[in-house]
Amino acid sequence: MRLGKDTLMMFSVLPVILAIYFALEPSIARHVDHRGVEFRRSKEEVRWMFEDWLVRLDKSYNETTEKEHRFEVFKENLRFIKKHNHP
Repeated sequence: MRLGKDTLMMFSVLPVILAIYFALEPSIARHVDHRGVEFRRSKEEVRWMFEDWLVRLDKSYNETTEKEHRFEVFKENLRFIKKHNHP
């Protein structure tokens, strides 16, 4: 199987985009566990949660921009849940 020029370009640029994104993105939010202990979720943990969610629900996105948009929505939903559960 031969990869197209666009596919190769995407795979070479994607790590750079993600590195910049993670460097600039603030931590999501503090989280309080069931014992009342507060901690912060790391950017990597939130990304892992999103990727896990994609796999469990058999979701996939063809374009990087669409996937990143869905990741932003996922993070907003986490913020909403946190505010709702811990006002």
